[in-house]
Amino acid sequence: MKEAGLKPDAVTFIGVLTTCSHSGLLNESWQYFESMRTDYGLEVTGNHYACMVDLLGRLDQVDEAEALIIKVPFQSKTLLWKILLVTCNTHGNTEKGNQIAQMLIEVDPNEPSNYVLLSNIYAAA
Repeated sequence: MKEAGLKPDAVTFIGVLTTCSHSGLLNESWQYFESMRTDYGLEVTGNHYACMVDLLGRLDQVDEAEALIIKVPFQSKTLLWKILLVTCNTHGNTEKGNQIAQMLIEVDPNEPSNYVLLSNIYAAA
């Protein structure tokens, strides 16, 4: 895109960050994530943070993902916590998964997916 003189938009970066996530490219992801603001003046959205949490989760960097979620400048972080909860199931992190699930249940006790995700963690354990 650069060679063609095209400026990437927010959707372009979602594609790039998703690709990096599925390829396990942590350093490259952070570079693109920061580049959105610094080089292109784009607003980082919840979807961009979701890509980064997914990547950190895939790499079993749960503490780093949790720290990122805490720093997210949005009120609603439920999706990000659910992404991390799925990661805890994938990597067998029952303790952290239980903590996240309990937090999600406190926020929205009537949301069935919170219980399903927690059940999956217990079943896998």
